[in-house]
Amino acid sequence: MTTHTAYEVRVQRQDNWRVEAVFDDEVLAIAAARRVAARASSAPVVVLQEIYDVARNHLKSRSIYRSVDVITTPRNQHSSPELRRGLLMILIAAAVIFGSLLLAV
Repeated sequence: MTTHTAYEVRVQRQDNWRVEAVFDDEVLAIAAARRVAARASSAPVVVLQEIYDVARNHLKSRSIYRSVDVITTPRNQHSSPELRRGLLMILIAAAVIFGSLLLAV
């Protein structure tokens, strides 16, 4: 079973959740979320873990970090599963390209 995992740092601005950053490492994502929470004063911040199962063509999301001000997990009202899957595939492609560049050096 092949799966790909990405971590989205999201910040609530007015009534919408905006993607602040996307990582392939959980520790880096949570550290970035803490920095954003400190910088964004009272804006709620969350980190969503997105796991894409290639064989089943299935995307699963869950919240792994919430700033103290977050009461609810952000809904994906502005992103369809296809859009999120596309963003995840772009992240994977970038990681593969970066990895091949490191091997070439």
